[in-house]
Amino acid sequence: MKKVKIPAWVAKCLNDYLELGTNMDVDDCIKEGLIKSFTNSYLNDYTEWIKENPATYVSAMKCAYEIEELYYIKFLSNENGYLNIEKECPSNKNGWFISNNSDTEENQRYQTKFTMKEIEANFPQFKPFAVKVGDEDGCDY
Repeated sequence: MKKVKIPAWVAKCLNDYLELGTNMDVDDCIKEGLIKSFTNSYLNDYTEWIKENPATYVSAMKCAYEIEELYYIKFLSNENGYLNIEKECPSNKNGWFISNNSDTEENQRYQTKFTMKEIEANFPQFKPFAVKVGDEDGCDY
C-alpha cells in the first residue's frame, strides 16, 4: 500500500496516541480518537482532521505515512513579508484573515506555515510565492 501524506501535527498526535494506547488495536484507537493530554483546541483540530480524512487516518495507522512538507508564503524579504492567517476570525466565516502582524506574542493566533494542499485550495494565486520552510533565506524577492 502506498504511503499517505499527513500534516506533521497529525503525525505527532498519532504517534503520541499510539504510545498512550499501546495495548489498543487500531479499531479501538480509531473509535477513541482523542488524545487526552492535548488542549481542547488542539483536540478539536485533530478530531476535525480525522472526520475530514478518515481513510487517510486509517491508512496512516495501519500502514505507513509521510509528513507533508510545509511552506511559507513569502512576498518580501523582510520578516513582515509573510502571509499570516488568523485561525479564528469572527468577521470571516471561513476563518481566514490575511495579516502582516509581526508581534511575536500576537502571532500565536496566526498560522504562517501551510501545506501545498492548503495553498492550492485557499490561495492558488500565491503558489509562486510558496517557499519550503527552511529554504526561506534563499528567497530572491
